[in-house]
Amino acid sequence: MTSHVPSSFDEGCRDGGDEKGERDAKNNEEERDTKEKIPLLTEQKEPIILSPAMEEEILGPESFTICGIGRWTSAGLQKLARPETYLVAFSLAAFAQGIFFTYSTGTLTTVERRFKLPSSVSGFISTGNDVLQVFVSLPLAFIAGYGHRPRWLSGGLFLSAIGSFVIMSPHIIFGAGDYSSLARGHDDDLVNSTSNVKKEWEYCNKAEETEGDCAEGRTAVGTQQYLVAALQFLGQVMSGLANVCFYVVGYSYLDEAVSKDKVPLYFAVSGCMRIFGPVVGTALASYTVSLWVDPTVEPVIKDNHPQWVGAWWLGYPIIMTVMLISSIPMMMMPRQLPGARERTRVRLRAAAKQGKEAFATYRESLRPLGKVQYKEMFSGLARLSKNKIFLIITTNQTVFWFGVVGYFMFHLKYMENQFKISASESNRVVSFEGS
Repeated sequence: MTSHVPSSFDEGCRDGGDEKGERDAKNNEEERDTKEKIPLLTEQKEPIILSPAMEEEILGPESFTICGIGRWTSAGLQKLARPETYLVAFSLAAFAQGIFFTYSTGTLTTVERRFKLPSSVSGFISTGNDVLQVFVSLPLAFIAGYGHRPRWLSGGLFLSAIGSFVIMSPHIIFGAGDYSSLARGHDDDLVNSTSNVKKEWEYCNKAEETEGDCAEGRTAVGTQQYLVAALQFLGQVMSGLANVCFYVVGYSYLDEAVSKDKVPLYFAVSGCMRIFGPVVGTALASYTVSLWVDPTVEPVIKDNHPQWVGAWWLGYPIIMTVMLISSIPMMMMPRQLPGARERTRVRLRAAAKQGKEAFATYRESLRPLGKVQYKEMFSGLARLSKNKIFLIITTNQTVFWFGVVGYFMFHLKYMENQFKISASESNRVVSFEGS
């Protein structure tokens, strides 16, 4: 009887067979566990059947996607219910807002000289655009989210156009004032006026005292000055509403209008127009203040004369026109773009297939419809107050604009006084800086 001695080959085969058997047993056990868990998962993710009535309740009626105003909803207008149409109107609104901000700032020193306003009053006027934003931004963003956002933006642009008219109304009321004597045809008044102002200007520039005749002449505020300051401030406040709607309403609509991969491109286009607007506004201010306050007459002094008052009001009709033009297509935009609505519908149905929990979570993330719930505004503020990134960004923007706004407001006046250049030239320099 012979004994069998196992070879190394036999040992390797037996070891390999044992390992294979262990793997198979492990796989079988995992399959059994998976099969046991499938019924539980199926019970937890039981799909929700969405009816057309339920979809309409969540997304709103199909009429939300109709482009037009009132009964003017022809088939041709429906072709304009596209993101590209909104981008053009939104970019034009951004362009108009940019022009207004820098133009009103660039002509502020001329308004000071024309109506003999002190710098403290002109500084107060310039805050009108920001005062409204501080108190209105939050409630407006929340309320407009329940309504027709393009029409909110259109209404803001229309109100801003009226604000531009209010700002230029002091020229309509008071005209060129005492400076009409510096036009040709008033030679006798010109000699006295020019010599007196020249002596006073040279004396006050050499004086070191802050009190006396120079200080009184620069800070005296009468009834006309109060009215001018009130009209200018009111116009700035009205124009501030369009600025609020532009940021808190316009961008959110644009974000929902296109797919996520196209959002950066659309934001870049509108941002370029927003940046290009201030450059054009400064250039426009440089041109208008180089003209005499009354363009129908010929002045006998140059624009670098201390009594020169430019046509500070001349640019506001142009700004009004651009704002009104951009408000018309914005008013005709639908409450929801068809493409955006369809994307939301697809995601809603996908969430419904994943079960009640996923469906409820996605439904809460959608823009609400119906009556405004102010309690949600405060709950949203509470959540934002706990977001560290949001708080850091807000603090950064606050500190940044705290320094930039004051510099930009009085930069032009500093250049005029320090380097003895005209308002037109200082605006031209700032325009080159911005470009």
